[in-house]
Amino acid sequence: ATVAPASRWRWIRDVTLAVTVLVLGFASVREARDRQAFRLQALESRFERTGLFVRDRLPANAFVVTSWHSGSVRFYGNRQTLVWTALDPAWLERALTFVETRGYEPYLLFERWEEPRFRSRFKGTAVGALDWPPAAEIGAQVRIYRPGDRQKYLAGEMGPTEYAR
Repeated sequence: ATVAPASRWRWIRDVTLAVTVLVLGFASVREARDRQAFRLQALESRFERTGLFVRDRLPANAFVVTSWHSGSVRFYGNRQTLVWTALDPAWLERALTFVETRGYEPYLLFERWEEPRFRSRFKGTAVGALDWPPAAEIGAQVRIYRPGDRQKYLAGEMGPTEYAR
């Protein structure tokens, strides 16, 4: 039996389309895997975990100086924030004093990669040195410092860092 020319072209078109869809599908899945799209939930969950840690473990009057986590601290942690990247370098310690006079307890919250940038921006200030251990570390990626702990640490009176997943 012979295949009619129209049927043959339809068959070739359908096979070509199916092969193209499969090749593009495999390429897309490979690209998504290479860009860690399937791990996105795990990678980005630190924002929620950090915000919930702030909510559950920091005092209600905590005022968090942060940058990368400013949204998650406000959304999940329900705490006031100050974005340190918008703060004039000469104003860090004045800002912390201002926050304290308003009845808040200041905290500094960073991704590990933010710490060198913070130190560089606020170089020459006691708090900007970040030369004391953090009060807490979340998932080995996020650190929370309590500026008041610096003097305790220098006097040898500071307690251990709290570690959370």
